[in-house]
Amino acid sequence: MRLELLGSSVEVPDGWELADTAALEPAEGDGFRASAVLSAEPLGDVDFSTWQDTADAAAPSVLTDFRLIDREHVTVDGHPGGRRVAHHLAPTGHALVMEQWVTVLDAVGWTLTLTVDAPRYDLLADPFAGIASSWRLPEAVTRP
Repeated sequence: MRLELLGSSVEVPDGWELADTAALEPAEGDGFRASAVLSAEPLGDVDFSTWQDTADAAAPSVLTDFRLIDREHVTVDGHPGGRRVAHHLAPTGHALVMEQWVTVLDAVGWTLTLTVDAPRYDLLADPFAGIASSWRLPEAVTRP
């Protein structure tokens, strides 16, 4: 199953529910549903490092109990990028682990955000890595 945005796409597990630019794992009871979200934003003249430093600085004011766990340089579909792992609390009180993969292509900042409740992160870390490795960027960027 493929989640798509502006020519960018990732493969998500079969059975996940597609909803606009997000995919949600199947519902089981009233627990938190893991998700994959694609987003794109025009950056203008802002470079990759500034974009990511700004995101890290803003996160604590947007996400409750935000804690950056790890940030590293990676390659996203052949392009220089980054990976961030962080903790925060959902409005429901669930402790969450957020894994983000980011890159810039033609002055557009691309983000793949994978989120799961903290107790299940170990169970979904490998599937999340598979989703991230399936990420394909567009050959020609359509501005968001």
